[in-house]
Amino acid sequence: MFILFKIVKVRLRVDSLARCSWKCSVARTVGHLSKSAEVMKLLNNLMKAPQVAATMQEFTKEMTKAGVIEEMVNEAVDDALDSEDIEEETEEEIDKENADDDEELEEMRARLARVRS
Repeated sequence: MFILFKIVKVRLRVDSLARCSWKCSVARTVGHLSKSAEVMKLLNNLMKAPQVAATMQEFTKEMTKAGVIEEMVNEAVDDALDSEDIEEETEEEIDKENADDDEELEEMRARLARVRS
């Protein structure tokens, strides 16, 4: 009977220690959560969400402008590169006109030679 009493006593002590350990764990967890909440509150105060939102909107506008400017620059470069094609076409037209003028000049010379003869 004495051994049974000792076993029950030891078991109660183990249960008591387990409960105490669990309570300590819960208390530590509550402490950590409390500290985390404080840190988050401080960060929230430092961050100033409305200012961050305004900054992000401004950043978005600037990035949009940059995209538009980049698009305009790309178009200008493309137009500049296309101008070489226009120059070639212009030169071809001038050559055609010069060829037509050369033919007219030859015709005039032929007429002039006929009139002289």
